[in-house]
Amino acid sequence: MGDINDLATGPWREALGVFDIVLSTPLDGREQMLADLARARPDLHARVCALLDADAEATRLGFMNVRKSATGIASLQPDMKLGPYRVVRELAKGGMGEVWLARRDDGLYDGEVAIKSLNPYFAQGVLRDRLLLEAHLLGKLAHPNIARLLDAGVSDGMVFIVLEYVRGEAIDVYCDARSLDVAARLELFAGVCAAVAYAHSNLIVHRDIKPSNILVTSAGEAKLLDFGIGKSLEAKDSGAERTELTRDTGRAFTPAFAAPEQILGEPVTTATDVYSLGALLYVLLAGVRPFGDEHAVLHHEPETLSRAAGRVDEKTAALRGVSPQRLQRILSNDLDDVVHRALRKPPQDRYGSVLALAEDLARYARHEPVAARAGSRAYRMSRFVRRHRVGVAAAAGVLLATAIGVAGVLYQAGETREQARVARLEAAKAASVKDYLLKIFETNSERHPDGAAARKVTVEELMNIATSEILDDESQDPAVRMELMSVLQDINGQMEKCPEVEALGKARIRVAAEKFGAADVRLARAWADHSEFLLFRERYEEARAATLKAIELLEAQGDRSSLLRGRCEVQLGQIALGTFNGDPTGAVGHYRAAIRILENLPLDQQLARAWLGLARVYEVTRRYDDAIAANEHGIALASGFNGPQSPAVAEGYQQLSRVLLKVYRFDEAEQHLAKAMEIFRFAYGADHGSTKRAAIDIGRMHAQRVRHRSAAEELEKVLAK
Repeated sequence: MGDINDLATGPWREALGVFDIVLSTPLDGREQMLADLARARPDLHARVCALLDADAEATRLGFMNVRKSATGIASLQPDMKLGPYRVVRELAKGGMGEVWLARRDDGLYDGEVAIKSLNPYFAQGVLRDRLLLEAHLLGKLAHPNIARLLDAGVSDGMVFIVLEYVRGEAIDVYCDARSLDVAARLELFAGVCAAVAYAHSNLIVHRDIKPSNILVTSAGEAKLLDFGIGKSLEAKDSGAERTELTRDTGRAFTPAFAAPEQILGEPVTTATDVYSLGALLYVLLAGVRPFGDEHAVLHHEPETLSRAAGRVDEKTAALRGVSPQRLQRILSNDLDDVVHRALRKPPQDRYGSVLALAEDLARYARHEPVAARAGSRAYRMSRFVRRHRVGVAAAAGVLLATAIGVAGVLYQAGETREQARVARLEAAKAASVKDYLLKIFETNSERHPDGAAARKVTVEELMNIATSEILDDESQDPAVRMELMSVLQDINGQMEKCPEVEALGKARIRVAAEKFGAADVRLARAWADHSEFLLFRERYEEARAATLKAIELLEAQGDRSSLLRGRCEVQLGQIALGTFNGDPTGAVGHYRAAIRILENLPLDQQLARAWLGLARVYEVTRRYDDAIAANEHGIALASGFNGPQSPAVAEGYQQLSRVLLKVYRFDEAEQHLAKAMEIFRFAYGADHGSTKRAAIDIGRMHAQRVRHRSAAEELEKVLAK
């Protein structure tokens, strides 16, 4: 093979790059990688195998484990001091470099970091320059989805860089381990696009985007790693693609995710990363790679995403929460075209930027036309229908009636008359509710004719009048009376007037049973609403009985998948959590059942409640990573349904802060609790129970962070109110 100095410059330079990648690949994937390489490049395969054989022999002889190399440069060892850092253990090892876990050991900062250095036998010359270039590139980047450069230095002649240590899983492993559906995978992929787009805005191309270079933390945040073969696009470099550094270190890349221009040694641009992102998205969605080897990348078109998905086994599809047939339907058309455009062989035919790719995926999520499609009138109409189902369905009904003749028109007219009748009843009911509430204000004015006294009557007193009258007024239309009782239940509940809420709940059940009967959903809803109150009062056995009664009525009506049915499962989960005896099975089962039902319905706050409830179960059973992920998902859902300043979002923030405290992420916990406090104070005022509980949590947090004076001040404020 020649001596060590020849390895970086002669015909072995390309083999060294691939050798490094092979060593970084888990053992179960190396055989396939080498087989693909043998078919596509037998000459390169032979050199890589020679390097692997030499490496194995060196390992057997302990050649690479010496404290000092022939150059006199030290090799990293456990417990070794490297500047202010103490080395802990090896994280990864390639043919030319290695990454170690370390801790800062000078008393100024205590935290885990990742230290990347070269094998001492390659610690001089062009490979040293490559590591320094990586440090230079990372030094320009500060983005939440990119692992940060923390430090760099030289010790005993050894160059090293210190990186943010990302504790996580490769993005494909993370998605499969949690059986994330297509929507969740696209959301995670959007974070990767944001990181790559940010690098591009700083004139940096990554050139090695692949699953193992994207780790996802327990909080569900994607982190882009390893700019080791990254390239600067600054003006001083753009005119000379094959610089001395590139010539000397060879073209290192991962064939399965490399763009055609990388394989051919042609100029690399931001379009190169667009291609790799397309290959990554293909793997995340379909579970297979678009190409098997370099020859296929150069000469074959990838199989459509949906067709590839149709051939996957049940297990692979199940990891995406669906069957192979359902996965194929989800990925067909729009996603097919988006991925195909990203994987086009000529760089100029791909998306013009990573942001353009990300925006097309956002359009897909919003059911809008994607730029990757031809934009035909029929296609745009289909997207319009997806976004406006109700209106289009009504218009289609009219067209259909015209097309099928007089009989159809008469039938449609009958349907329309029925809909109109229902609409009139609903309008009359709403008008009656409004008139009744206005009557309460008019009655108050009659009782206090001077005006000033009337204005002094509080909302609470008006609600007392309204509640008393509706409970006694048997002459009111039953449907209107039940609607009024429901409205007054909500208002009294917000005012924490528990006796009134309970009286209204029981009255609703009685009226529904007498006037509508067991076959009417209003009786089931009345039982479910009453259970909600009992839950609030922590009367769990009564709440369980009320919820089971609601479920019994729904089951008799054949209802196993409505919003109300899902809500009942949420309530049973809350009851199981409230009576928790150390076994999470019951609570988890009910919340999971609720999620299965509610995820197939239009977004509702009950889905957020289910996820936040599941997060609470994970918290009490000390599954903190799962609790953090479930909390964040629940907060996002609550924000999407109720708005970012709603009390439901605040409750999610408060719950998440407790979990973060338990894993010693103090700053994040404090930030989330501050958000919760701000929302509670705005929504309810300083004297509300939710606001006070948040203030108590803030006091506890200060105490845990040894801020005793601040803790005392916060708790004294609560006691003073």
